[in-house]
Amino acid sequence: FTGNAQDASGSGNHGTVSGQSLTSDRFSVASRAYMFTNEPDYAAISCGSGASLNPIADWTINARFYATSFGHANFPGILSRRDDTSAPYWELYYSTAGGGGLKFQATGIGFGATSSVPLNVWQMVTVTRADDLVTMYLNGQIIAQTTNNYVLQSSAPLRIGILGGDYAARDQQFVGKI
Repeated sequence: FTGNAQDASGSGNHGTVSGQSLTSDRFSVASRAYMFTNEPDYAAISCGSGASLNPIADWTINARFYATSFGHANFPGILSRRDDTSAPYWELYYSTAGGGGLKFQATGIGFGATSSVPLNVWQMVTVTRADDLVTMYLNGQIIAQTTNNYVLQSSAPLRIGILGGDYAARDQQFVGKI
C-alpha cells in the first residue's frame, strides 16, 4: 500500500476500504499497511475482479502480515477470492484448528502447514504454482507442497483481511496489519 488502497500496477483493481486504518509497515514507514480489527463486523478491503487477477498458467500469491491475535477467529483470512455463490474460488488464511498453521484452499485443492505463526512479528507468506507443483513459503522457507494444476480463476472480488464475501463471519476476520 502507498497511502491508499489504489492498485499501483495499473490494472484497475482498486480497493474499497471499510473500517481499516492506515498504519506503518515492516520498516515503520507510515501509511504503507492497513490495520485490521474485528470491528466493524465483516470489514475487509474489497478489490476488483479484473482479468489480471485470473492468471492462466503459473501464478504467485504474496502477502506480508503482522498478526496481533488469532484468539477470536477460527479462520482469519489474509487474502481470498470467494463469495457464497461463485465457484471456483481460492483463500489464503491462518487456521487455529488442529495446532494452527497457514492454509491455502481452492476449488479442488487444500493444503498448508501445521506450524504456528508467532504473533506481533512481520511475516511473508507466498504461494506459487509452477507447472503442477504448488508451494507455500513462510519467510522464504518452504513449509508445504502439493501437486495440482489449479488455475486461479474466480469471479469474486479479491478481499484482503477476511475469508469469503457475503457469508463471511466475524471468526474469519484477520486482526493485525497487512
